[in-house]
Amino acid sequence: MLLVGQKSLEKSSNPESVPTIRRLDETLVNRIAAGEIIHRPASALKELIENALDAGATSIKVTAKDGGMKMLQIQDNGCGIRKSDLPILCERFTTSKLREFSDLQEIATYGFRGEALASISFVSHLSVVTKTRSDACAWRALYEDGVLLAPKEGAAAEAVACAGNDGTVTTAEDLFYNTPVRKASLRNPGEEYSRISDVVTRYAIHQAGVSFMCKKAGATSPDVSTPLGASRSSLIRLLFGAGVADALSDLEISSSDVAEQATGKRKRPKGDVDAVEESWSESDDEAVPVAKRDDKTTWKANAVFTNTSFQGKKLALLLFINHRLVESRRIQRGIEAVYSTIMPKGAHPFVYLSSSPAPAGRTTVRQTVSGDAPSDDPPTSSSTNKVASSTKLSVKSSRNEQVSGEGLNEDEVLRDSIANMVMNDPDQEEDAPSIANVSESECFLTSVSELRQQIQDDKHSRLTDILHNSKFVGMVDFACTRSLLQHELKLYLVNHSAVAEELFYQLGLRQFGNFSLLKLSPPPPLHELVHLAVEDDTDIHKAGLDPKKIGDAS
Repeated sequence: MLLVGQKSLEKSSNPESVPTIRRLDETLVNRIAAGEIIHRPASALKELIENALDAGATSIKVTAKDGGMKMLQIQDNGCGIRKSDLPILCERFTTSKLREFSDLQEIATYGFRGEALASISFVSHLSVVTKTRSDACAWRALYEDGVLLAPKEGAAAEAVACAGNDGTVTTAEDLFYNTPVRKASLRNPGEEYSRISDVVTRYAIHQAGVSFMCKKAGATSPDVSTPLGASRSSLIRLLFGAGVADALSDLEISSSDVAEQATGKRKRPKGDVDAVEESWSESDDEAVPVAKRDDKTTWKANAVFTNTSFQGKKLALLLFINHRLVESRRIQRGIEAVYSTIMPKGAHPFVYLSSSPAPAGRTTVRQTVSGDAPSDDPPTSSSTNKVASSTKLSVKSSRNEQVSGEGLNEDEVLRDSIANMVMNDPDQEEDAPSIANVSESECFLTSVSELRQQIQDDKHSRLTDILHNSKFVGMVDFACTRSLLQHELKLYLVNHSAVAEELFYQLGLRQFGNFSLLKLSPPPPLHELVHLAVEDDTDIHKAGLDPKKIGDAS
């Protein structure tokens, strides 16, 4: 190490060996920046969809060729772009969504920096056809490296008139044609189209009510198609299947719902004399009441998730923060941890989670260009951790509760999750009733009629429904005759011996006088059986009667 240090010192002391700092070419800088935003066709599509939604589009159509590498087109029916804005449309940091720095406090759009179209134009041949509702015709513009191109050689660089509908059609061709290393790494068109379809599917769920369509170029039918005005639950059924839709629960929660909750053992803040017996922690921000926090950002979140009757092969997580599609390993691990305690190994849920701060704190949630959610932003970590914890107690569709802290103790897990320990195959047909309907026999005995009426008077409709529609899970204790039955999402511990006794009693009473004849061969010796019964009857002996005479008289 000493020799290396000496050589480095000698080299640095030689003025000729010190490298010169040079200003990079602007085109190279822009291409590097574009590569940080546009990783693959799906990330370009994500930016274009958000632009369309910001334009107020209610219909978005996506067409891709060769996985979006050859051609990626998105058509919307939004407000369109003014012709006067087209010359600077693809320049960096040009936007219609921001004027002053103070506007960041109230901004409610997806983007505001003006980098998406610029970045796409640096790595593809970009064309835009747009028409506002006040325009008499549409306008077509071509872009390369952020600059508006001439429609043909020798002509001026300007947009040309063309036919078109209200809205905008953005087409990116030959994606990454000038970055061969990136293009070589994306050599599977099928995988890239699958990612494009996935992005469209996720935004279709989040933006319920907006019509989405996604198809391959030249295909007659789309791979994803959602109707205008559809509800989120119906879209989940359409795009993810009935198995997911039938097992859905939902939850809405906000910072005000958990503002006064605190859990765990934490230190009291210095100088806070009122926090006697309170539990505090600088690292457990979501457990600290909002009034006590340095960061008082408010947030709200809503989630749609499956209960344990659905078993997916892998986690389907649709995560939106500030309405932007993001990925977060931290949040994913938190959700997986919640479900791991109530689902069998290898089974995974469907979870849609959308979290957003109040407008004043909206831009404090940073998102990297790759779509990763930050791990240290209070609105993000607090709300998602709280929703994940609340999901534990809300996994049964009949309950929507909020809990504090990042996890639950064993008692809570057992109490709130035992009803979900048994899985149902949503595609499995219902079992046929194992007991046929037994008709009541005609009987004129008053005593039998009274006993039958007593059973009807004592009937419990809820217990009857549970027993009639339950499924046998298995034995728990043979010695104590205890079994488990599942009814809907709950498990019941049953004394099957007592149930069987009551069942056969009611069957006997219901069929009284209508039993089938049994012909025994050889016939039993009735005279001997009567004598045995009389001899065994202690009341006859106590009464001083002769058992033999009674037996003979029989």
